[in-house]
Amino acid sequence: MSEESQENVSSKAKKSAAKKTLNDQVVKATPKDAVFVCLDASCPRFDLVLDVNETIRGFRNSEGHLVFTVPAELAERARKHFHVTNGRLVES
Repeated sequence: MSEESQENVSSKAKKSAAKKTLNDQVVKATPKDAVFVCLDASCPRFDLVLDVNETIRGFRNSEGHLVFTVPAELAERARKHFHVTNGRLVES
């Protein structure tokens, strides 16, 4: 085979592999984590207690706001939390 035909075959193989990988990723896609942000940048750090066994630790972003990343399976429970319903935390 000539070099040109080998390059053509290898580029087709790369495209085919990329499409297969993309299709695999689409099938395995899961809901994303929910992110909640405290609007008051001057508030002290606190934990988001969802249940007796579930506590989400907050961290500060570059702007000084407290951010909570909640796993997808706990997101609905977090949306019912007092701080969220009261407006202290906002989902972003």
